[in-house]
Amino acid sequence: MQSSGLAIIPSVGTDCNNNICLLAKNLHKREINVVRYTMNRSDIDEQISFLNNLQEHYHIVAKRDLRLWLDLSWPKDKIRLEMSEYPVALEKGEVIFITNDATIKKDSIRNAYMKFNFRDLKSPCFMVGESLMVRPIEANDDYMLAECLNSDIIKSSKAVSSIDNYIEQSSQEIEERAMKLIHDVKVELCILSYIESRDDYIKSTAKIQKFSTGMMFMSKIESFKGFLNRKEIIDISDSIMIPRGCLALNLGISYFWGVQNTILRDCILNNRKVYLASNILRSLDKSIIPSRTDIGDLANFVSRGVSDVILTNAFNTKNMDALDRYYIYIHNIYELYHDRDFVQSDDYDSCKLY
Repeated sequence: MQSSGLAIIPSVGTDCNNNICLLAKNLHKREINVVRYTMNRSDIDEQISFLNNLQEHYHIVAKRDLRLWLDLSWPKDKIRLEMSEYPVALEKGEVIFITNDATIKKDSIRNAYMKFNFRDLKSPCFMVGESLMVRPIEANDDYMLAECLNSDIIKSSKAVSSIDNYIEQSSQEIEERAMKLIHDVKVELCILSYIESRDDYIKSTAKIQKFSTGMMFMSKIESFKGFLNRKEIIDISDSIMIPRGCLALNLGISYFWGVQNTILRDCILNNRKVYLASNILRSLDKSIIPSRTDIGDLANFVSRGVSDVILTNAFNTKNMDALDRYYIYIHNIYELYHDRDFVQSDDYDSCKLY
């Protein structure tokens, strides 16, 4: 299903654990020989078993190896906001008390915990998860009072996103799980989260190479600090991922378009492979035809030089038809726009539409 110059990397998930043989056959039928898998919080031995079985079944049906790209929530991840109780319904205008000391509580107000020095706040607001916007109204070293700018129901801990860089080192537990997965599964490429400097890349790759050698590394640029240091990250990495969802939340949706295009430009100028990820043609999940917005979004990037796409929603034996639709539209857009500047050309008639 790949065409010359175009690479589309689908993601797979353990929800297809009971149909591994059928999944392997479906991947081979579609001429897919590289997939992305994201390490999650489920039992690590079950994840290892799933990936090894998938690669084994694929080799049986395809007579070649299934190349695995492993996406890690490591070496860094977002700081999370922990509410004192769940679920909690927050109303627009409600003020919550957020502390970095879990022993501190405030009566007659919602309490929450977040590991952060609140004096470092610069942004006028931040996102909790993907649907709650919060505005700080008072802050010191130990706590912050913040106003909810919209209503939302919080059912579990949520990642916090802002230009203030709510980023921390991944826990020791996550690092151990990641290293075990790398050691026990045949991995071609590791995708590293929240790489913010050359030093981040060197330290994290050195740790991985103690468990497995000969591996390639892809850096995600998804924070403000990472964006500022993008050139040194691009220079040292084997390839770059632009994870558009996290990038938009961390840097602000208003700056998103310019930021991602800047990263893309610098990768192309440095002759570095760059992969576009997150919410590519997601309207196809609910329709057989993508939205005009999705098509315009994809065409914009293809015309700017993108030829590598990672589909971040996980595919399994139940939604392979949807994967076929993704491939059809991505291929069509690529063929139409990858080597063409319609702004500078009046030769529309030579473009084969059907």
